[in-house]
Amino acid sequence: MPTQTLAGTPVEVNDEGFFVDAEQWTKEMAPEIATAVGVPTPLTDRHWTVIDLMRDEYFAKGTGPTVRKISKLSDVTTKELFVLFPKGPAKLAARVAGIPKPKGCIRHGRHPTTPPRRHSIRRSRRSRSSCRRARSKASTRR
Repeated sequence: MPTQTLAGTPVEVNDEGFFVDAEQWTKEMAPEIATAVGVPTPLTDRHWTVIDLMRDEYFAKGTGPTVRKISKLSDVTTKELFVLFPKGPAKLAARVAGIPKPKGCIRHGRHPTTPPRRHSIRRSRRSRSSCRRARSKASTRR
């Protein structure tokens, strides 16, 4: 596991930068992490409301809450969450709060081992028959 030094303390993180052990996190590390992941700093009281909620939920249930759950449990609206933690509030809030990645977070992009999707074009019966009629009309005009 990679190790990062935050606020003068070495901590273990996974490949995506999430803490392996949430107990290693301190409040002094939060502004440094926030700056690194693109969260607007300085951290406001609204940021700390979300960060504290993330940590409380993680220690109570074993995973961080989803965006919907955060907005339900706090007075922070979903719209405000995207302003506080742009580009994925649950994921970024978890990183800043020093907890592992929430289970509800979606991985952006395709996994390197996943084969490309094949898109098939399906037409309804009506459109297929109308195509046949158009083709037959075109062939009779020649």
